[in-house]
Amino acid sequence: MGFMLGRFIIFSGFLSLLAEVNILAQEPNFGDDSSDWAENGECDDPRFQGSGMADYLIDGDRLNDATDCQALFNLGRVSLITLNEPNFGDDSSNWARNGECDDPRFQGSGMASTVIDSDRLSDATDCQALFNLGEVRLISTDEVDFGDDSSQWARDGQCDDPRFQGSGMADTVIDSDRLSDATDCQALFNLGEVNLR
Repeated sequence: MGFMLGRFIIFSGFLSLLAEVNILAQEPNFGDDSSDWAENGECDDPRFQGSGMADYLIDGDRLNDATDCQALFNLGRVSLITLNEPNFGDDSSNWARNGECDDPRFQGSGMASTVIDSDRLSDATDCQALFNLGEVRLISTDEVDFGDDSSQWARDGQCDDPRFQGSGMADTVIDSDRLSDATDCQALFNLGEVNLR
């Protein structure tokens, strides 16, 4: 009986440890306190949402308000935003699972030094891991100057701006259409059919 009780206690201890490890694995990486707004009682990291969030957020505070965000996360007043997580695709790239993100839709310190358009949506494991660590992020449209629609080929459903590349590009592009096909290029950029060279 004593032997069985001992085994039960060890097994129970193992389950408790396993549960604790599982909880820790689910806790986000909070980063550091390098934000100008760190330790002010509000979470300034734009990866989070909830009643404990600051009113104004900038991408530069991503992973940079650890003390506030962790405290508010533990209180249940902020949570990670998961609904807007990118579609990471699959691992069909020749460079998948090499520890670098090869998908040209992303930027950051975790990116490969050279990326090609055919690796778009094709390096899921690397890009998702680095995204979760804050080492890559999607390039957003507010970081790209699309220019205007002064090209004679504007609004024809293809991107004519030679700064871009991808399946949504016109067959022939000329330098004078640089920054001159905003509507097409922005729409195709949002769809992931073009990206900046």
